[in-house]
Amino acid sequence: MKDETPRMTEMTRKPFLTIAIGVLTTVSALSDPAQIVIPATITPQTTDPLVSWLAQETSYALDGVLNNVGPNGAKATGASSGIIIASPSQSNPDYYYTWTRDAALTVKYLVGSFAADHDPAIQRIIEDYVESQAHLQTVSNPSGNLSSGGLGEPKLRVDGSAFHGSWGRPQSDGPALRATTLISYANLMIDNGYFSTVESSIWPIIQNDLSYLTEFWNSSTFGTFVCFSYGRTVMLDAGEEFEYKFIRKRVGDGKVIWEEGQNRAFVVPRECGPSNATINAVWR
Repeated sequence: MKDETPRMTEMTRKPFLTIAIGVLTTVSALSDPAQIVIPATITPQTTDPLVSWLAQETSYALDGVLNNVGPNGAKATGASSGIIIASPSQSNPDYYYTWTRDAALTVKYLVGSFAADHDPAIQRIIEDYVESQAHLQTVSNPSGNLSSGGLGEPKLRVDGSAFHGSWGRPQSDGPALRATTLISYANLMIDNGYFSTVESSIWPIIQNDLSYLTEFWNSSTFGTFVCFSYGRTVMLDAGEEFEYKFIRKRVGDGKVIWEEGQNRAFVVPRECGPSNATINAVWR
């Protein structure tokens, strides 16, 4: 923890994608979570009714999100700390579970919110989520365990235990989205001087997900709607630029190493329109 008060730097990163071949590790809970203390920002007044409505709706929607986060969310009774429930509905349908996919997408928004507003309460939720995912990665389930495909299990119980009922499994989008979310938060922490926290408590979770993805990237998986084999598919807009880099497991000691040199870059051709880009190259 740094003595001086860290200040947020301007976020100018392009979207960053990582494809890996790695090793699996476990990570303990955050023992000394970093609290980024940043001066509050002043929100300018506006008379535009749409802007006013959006501000109101944003606050309302955020409250709804926070109600679904354990253990204190109003609709998350029985959920463990940092667990994000998919829905409070427990019958017809019963969606009172935590999906790796849905939780990652939710926290991705919270990371963006924290980067903009620096609300320490939001950061606490993000850190609780980090701790919860460190645990969930170690839970053996019908898809396997940490070293045998268990990260592809799409959903778990809200108390952090495995769900053994019938379901479409495995699903690989969860680990991919969780890695993306945690990379965003890790970048934010690093930009503010908390590299050691990232290295000890966040990177191992990311590494596990990337290791899973590169081992099973071309395996049959039960997708959101169909069963198929696929490369990594990313939603991109025409003209959008993103950077990426490959990592791999080194032969011998199994250490995960980054591809050397500058980030690779790609711009989606304008003629594509809103489209998908399928990334199916593997660096070995």
